[in-house]
Amino acid sequence: FLHAGLLLRKNQHTPAMEAYYTSVRLAEKNKDINFQMLGLNGIGWVYMEMSQYAEAIKWFKKAFAVSSAEAYKDNYSSIYSNMAPCYGALGNLDSAEYCIDQCIVYANRYENLRVLANAYVTKANVELNKDRIASGVNYLKRAVDIRKVLNDPYYILSDLSELSNTYATLGKTDEGLAYATEAMQIARKYGFLSKLPMIYTSLESNYLQRKDYKALSETLHEHMAVKDSVYQMALAEELADKEARYETDKKEREISRQKLVIGHERDRQKAILFSLSGVILLIGAGSLLFMQRNRARQEKKQFSSILDAEQKERIRIARDLHDSIGQMLSVVKMNVSNIHYAASGTEKKQTASTLEIVDKTIQEVRHISHNLIPEELNFGIVSALEEMCSRINAAEDTVVTLDIETSIAEHKFATQFELSLYRIVQEILNNMLKHAEASQIIISMKNKNNLVLLTIHDDGIGFDTAGIRESKGLGWKNVLARVSLLNGKMTVQSEKISGTQIEIAIPNERHPAEHDKHTHRR
Repeated sequence: FLHAGLLLRKNQHTPAMEAYYTSVRLAEKNKDINFQMLGLNGIGWVYMEMSQYAEAIKWFKKAFAVSSAEAYKDNYSSIYSNMAPCYGALGNLDSAEYCIDQCIVYANRYENLRVLANAYVTKANVELNKDRIASGVNYLKRAVDIRKVLNDPYYILSDLSELSNTYATLGKTDEGLAYATEAMQIARKYGFLSKLPMIYTSLESNYLQRKDYKALSETLHEHMAVKDSVYQMALAEELADKEARYETDKKEREISRQKLVIGHERDRQKAILFSLSGVILLIGAGSLLFMQRNRARQEKKQFSSILDAEQKERIRIARDLHDSIGQMLSVVKMNVSNIHYAASGTEKKQTASTLEIVDKTIQEVRHISHNLIPEELNFGIVSALEEMCSRINAAEDTVVTLDIETSIAEHKFATQFELSLYRIVQEILNNMLKHAEASQIIISMKNKNNLVLLTIHDDGIGFDTAGIRESKGLGWKNVLARVSLLNGKMTVQSEKISGTQIEIAIPNERHPAEHDKHTHRR
């Protein structure tokens, strides 16, 4: 039962459902009324997390039907707590409010503080939706007080963020910012990185309400950086989890195959056994190999879809920043400029200061948009890399040389391929500039045997390459994930005297017309 709850918190719905079904069957066999109710409630919870609300309600009602005895009514608060948001999602607000009121009654009766805190949050949302603002805020504060007693920081910061949003709506931004700041401190203290985007949204709502555009711009910048980091971390964790599940499945299949061979050895004569075993082994090995390769292809396709969705979302956000916020800021600048030129004395100084802030905000929006999707990629990977090298060379600390074969420079690759390749080079260069202490970096791209060969070499101090796979930072994890999704291979050589050389070979799915050996240099 506890294992099922852990699986559900990891969004592993199918394994969680199977675990809850197993829990219910065992409870029925042992005539354990309490665990029957908890297991049925758990199945409904899984359906609720899968947004199948009508099906979830059906299972919650089954949990109620197990027993109406007073001894088991301490489970009622949890079941009502789950039913309420399901009715709310289906638009049945009266039933939702009834369920949450019943939940509060039973949670108070049996002193189930954790469920009571959740119920107060749901009740607060009901009150706020009915414009009973004071009552809604009161319920939220009561929920926070209970969670502090329970020492439950994960949900404390969620409730604080909700309070912050509510005060932003009311125009009480001082209170709103105070609650959001407290939530941010808790999230960073306990490492709840997945909650940071929610808190940044609360901060942005308050800054927008008080028209503090400078603070809003800075918060937006931090929000986008954190969102990207959280997503990359989740992607890296998912890759590791998939790999672990694959290895476990592989071992289980090997055990099953061995048991099959042993069974045949007991039932058949040795002569027949040897001949059949050979056939079975061949078929089993072939099937296993086929299934493994197919599974690997499917998983890689899934990860590629995730990366594709991420990159499309980056493009969408970048365009929104440029076309919407950027244009609005331009209009603001034009209006303030008109006021500035018509003003005099103190007003002219104030409008000049405002113009400066607007200009900085416009530059910041452009910077965020560029970080999301480099504009230079519109002109191909070569132009984008040339621009990247030019920016580094302008600092005059490290000289970066770009050496690209003509067949690569003249070839038009798929957009996703170019963006992934750009991010790989960008991440590696960032690492070298931060840690290598190099005076020169050479980047070369060649085409050989339908492979794009990317080589990046520096003359720095080198590093221990054994730590790449175990690196806890997102940098190398991002590089490895992108190379894997492109079906590529990466080798790293590093020495203190000669520096570091990274070679990446990626299949070129669209073959160039010619394999010209001349090079394009910058």
